[in-house]
Amino acid sequence: MAIRRKTLIRRSGVEWTDYNCNIYRGCAHNCKYCYARLMTKRFEPKPSDWRDVKMVENAVELARRDIMALRPGRIMFCSMTDPYQPIEADRMLARKVLEVLLNSPFHVFILTKSPLVTRDWDLIRSHRNIEVSFTIASLDDIPFWEPYAPGNTKRIEALKKDRAVKEEVCECK
Repeated sequence: MAIRRKTLIRRSGVEWTDYNCNIYRGCAHNCKYCYARLMTKRFEPKPSDWRDVKMVENAVELARRDIMALRPGRIMFCSMTDPYQPIEADRMLARKVLEVLLNSPFHVFILTKSPLVTRDWDLIRSHRNIEVSFTIASLDDIPFWEPYAPGNTKRIEALKKDRAVKEEVCECK
């Protein structure tokens, strides 16, 4: 299922990023501490199941249009959901939108719980206007408050791949 929007990149309400870019609505991780799920219930007249993930079907087109209309700044990709949740493996929407964002004067900040981001290392490492961070909120591999998210072991392995990529690109030892 998909949804349509009029804009994709929106002004942020937090000081550490200028814009938010959310390509999905809902999140399969179903984290118990998720503020986005609570916000959706608050502002949607008829809230849907948060785990019923919907993609923004016109996301690539909107990203192209939005970056032309906005003053360059820092974009958090994504702030309300994880851009690399399970549906992304088939849809590849994050990759398509990243291609647009990374070829712009904007700085992109990805926050994810998913090692799927490593699929896009070829794209990510070819640009300097990007940061990738992983949420690790517990010493447990699969914390009870992140019941459907990839475990911390998988996230740490992805971080190790990131380090290997950085060492390869920087030729650091």
